[in-house]
Amino acid sequence: MGNLMIAISTFASLVVLWTSICTINHMTRRTPITIRAAYILIGVGAAGVLLVPVYFHRPQTPAEMLLIAGTAILGARFFIKTMSRQARKFLRNTGRIR
Repeated sequence: MGNLMIAISTFASLVVLWTSICTINHMTRRTPITIRAAYILIGVGAAGVLLVPVYFHRPQTPAEMLLIAGTAILGARFFIKTMSRQARKFLRNTGRIR
């Protein structure tokens, strides 16, 4: 059970970390500092959850699992929505769809 929790937590943490990195890359100078700080802290938190099994040799608690899984679901939903919008825009510009 512990190894399964570590695997799920690792995958969810990678999703959250990747989503926060991609979101930070899409920010402009006009993005409010609170939004920037929030995504940076989310990314740092996801990296911390990735390192817990390595340094402390324990699986995550159920509270940590729920928090990171919920953030991963929200982040993945936002990331997929953004990427599909960009793909549609690209296909319109190339004349492949109307």
